[in-house]
Amino acid sequence: MKEANEWNEVIRYSPCEKYLAVGSHDNRVYVYEISEDGSEYKKYCTFFKNSSYITSFDWSLDSKVIRTTSGSHEKLYHCLETHKHMPDGLSSTKDMEWAT
Repeated sequence: MKEANEWNEVIRYSPCEKYLAVGSHDNRVYVYEISEDGSEYKKYCTFFKNSSYITSFDWSLDSKVIRTTSGSHEKLYHCLETHKHMPDGLSSTKDMEWAT
């Protein structure tokens, strides 16, 4: 877990406890998949669309989406299944329940 080029601001486990996400000052969110016994963390994907450092993020209750806020006050949505940014995230997640 040494991918970030700058310090990490926020770190959270997914509600399903299968993933760990790390929001960094290098404007990225790194997601790691956790082994069944919890002894190994393997890089799963990286989200890099934020234009500024990550200040906070939330997991969807089903652990499929992460919404981030950044130092530039933007709110972005990212899909774990596709490993991609969701440009329509605000509208497509309006009825989604969030874990935090």
